[in-house]
Amino acid sequence: MISKLQLKAFYESHKDEYYRSRSSGDKNQWDEAYKWDIFPKLNEILSQYKTITADNLPEIVKALKKHNPQQGSFAHWTEIDNLNILTRHRNGWQVVAPLWEATPETVESAIENIDTVGDFLIQHRFGNAMYGYMLAARDCGNFAIYHTNLVKLLIEIGADDKPKTKGESYRLLNDSSLYLGELMQADGLTTNLEQRALNGHDFLWVMQSVR
Repeated sequence: MISKLQLKAFYESHKDEYYRSRSSGDKNQWDEAYKWDIFPKLNEILSQYKTITADNLPEIVKALKKHNPQQGSFAHWTEIDNLNILTRHRNGWQVVAPLWEATPETVESAIENIDTVGDFLIQHRFGNAMYGYMLAARDCGNFAIYHTNLVKLLIEIGADDKPKTKGESYRLLNDSSLYLGELMQADGLTTNLEQRALNGHDFLWVMQSVR
């Protein structure tokens, strides 16, 4: 957990540099626009699937695989392949179904439950990058993609304790991204601010890249 006061202080001290990079038009300074090309489109495609079922999981996996870029990928291709294994397992859809129904408040426990069931059913535990990609593909306004380096940055900024589980680690990053996204919305200094988690994550991503 990290306090909003610490996050706001970090945001205020770095926002000028961030917005300068994002508005520069120089890909050496900001080359993240592809995320806004991909995730809103994925959100629209996947919005038809309110829950994960045996019938629609193959279509969800197909969309995730198609939109995962070769460079700057959101999840490793082996993780997409492991997700595809679930489509061939009679009860495979039940492994990831809780993730599709998670909220920012319940995502930590959903990840822990999926790890337990996945380990039992297919002897595999997905990484947080895969969980983050699935969640952001469903709703990039409320869920961020995952990078371990950003969790390390949050610990440096002042997170109370190092996360002990994958669920804790993802929630630390997601909660922080959501709050930073709120601050960005309040300032209104750039475009595409409706994707709160995506924007907050990008702020952290850019700042850790220049540190």
